[in-house]
Amino acid sequence: MAWLAAARRYTALAATPAGRQADRALGAAIAATAREEARDAVVGPIVQMASRAASQAAVADDATERLAEPALAAALALLVADRLDPTQRDVLTSAFAAALPDPRRVQSARLEGPDPSPTPDQAGDGPAGGSSEGSA
Repeated sequence: MAWLAAARRYTALAATPAGRQADRALGAAIAATAREEARDAVVGPIVQMASRAASQAAVADDATERLAEPALAAALALLVADRLDPTQRDVLTSAFAAALPDPRRVQSARLEGPDPSPTPDQAGDGPAGGSSEGSA
């Protein structure tokens, strides 16, 4: 079953330095782009698909999370692909690589609309009266 194979690949990869770095970069990219709402929107459907896959594979009841994790990593990496290093994106999507489009052939991974990240002039010393404390 594809979900079980993906879970095995992802578990092995997530334990490597590259896997841990990619996971940290994924979390940072979601936060930096204010895409938490989009992240939250994909979690439920992916967990439902993983639950069905676990039932069909007749694996332990606690396997749903293990099966969902690589699919969530892949989906979320695509969600913020415009903010991830291509190597990090590839690490996060590799467990499901056979089911995903080749990113080199995708014209643009950027989401439509304005970039929600603050610009340097909005980061704290703009007209809103913020300060530049904490800038590094």
